Amino acid sequence: MNRSLRNPGQGSHAGEATRKQLIRREMRFVLQQDVRRFTKQLLARLLDEGCNLHPDLARIMFYERFELRLAAGLPADTRTRFCGKIPDSDADCTHPRYYAAVKSFLTQLPDAETQITATVLDAIEELKLDWQRIAKKCLSNVNPGDPYLQIFADPWTAIIPGFMIFLTVLSINHIGDGLRDAFDPHKIL
Repeated sequence: MNRSLRNPGQGSHAGEATRKQLIRREMRFVLQQDVRRFTKQLLARLLDEGCNLHPDLARIMFYERFELRLAAGLPADTRTRFCGKIPDSDADCTHPRYYAAVKSFLTQLPDAETQITATVLDAIEELKLDWQRIAKKCLSNVNPGDPYLQIFADPWTAIIPGFMIFLTVLSINHIGDGLRDAFDPHKIL
């Protein structure tokens, strides 16, 4: 778990205040009842970390990592009680069930806020690392010399020819309008 939560500083009042603010912020995040707000906050945090996951996927992956990390730090008897409340499949993984499990965990253990805060930070860090592995794997299949990717590196290679084609079509259109006006037999002089 995060060391910053375990050792806030040797008697430092500022360190303790920062620790309490961090715990308060993480508890507001974890105890968000509205699934839309929870997902929006989760996505904002993941985007700050450089992850761009689909909202539903991010939420389910967070639930899984949060539960696994939280259960790993629990005594055996509490672990079985807690893990029975967290949804164990994607179909059962709804926000109300997750929220209820976290609420019950908070009421059953001392120092649960610190454990939850550290677990949230670790779960988000793990999601970030998973995203980086996925992105690295996807990008490893891309050939840097691919001419289609050159457009993204040098956009003028597409913009300048496109503009010239636009001017050519526009000028031919105006020439056609001029020829039609010049040779129109129904035109009154």
